[in-house]
Amino acid sequence: MKDMAKAPEPVFWYSTVAILPFIVPPVSFLIFGYSSFMATLQFTYAATLSAFAGGMKWGYALNETEHKPTWENLGWAIVPQMLGWFGLMLPQPVGFLLVTVAIAVSTFIDLTATCYPCWFKAIRLALTIPALLCLAITFLFRVFH
Repeated sequence: MKDMAKAPEPVFWYSTVAILPFIVPPVSFLIFGYSSFMATLQFTYAATLSAFAGGMKWGYALNETEHKPTWENLGWAIVPQMLGWFGLMLPQPVGFLLVTVAIAVSTFIDLTATCYPCWFKAIRLALTIPALLCLAITFLFRVFH
């Protein structure tokens, strides 16, 4: 996590703001009670974020550094966005789980890749853990509401 300090300042701050749509729904549930609208907002944001994560992989592969635009690299780039898109079409509890898995798998792939800078991996992990926790809390509110 100490590598986060090496991140470019705009990356750090934009990433910090990007976690808010994950945090706001569970906090609002604790204050105001469960809201399917807030859960849907978070779910939709999670699906779009999974597409963004895939786009980052695609862009990095097209940069042709050590992460070349191979079938495998570009294939892993489209998996998160396809899972997010498909998750949006499923009934919410099932789709919610699929989108959550897409984010978790995408993060695992990013963390095990050797081509990304250490600061990227640190930020990715620091943002994914609270995002997954917030998704889990929302899922539990959804199921037990």
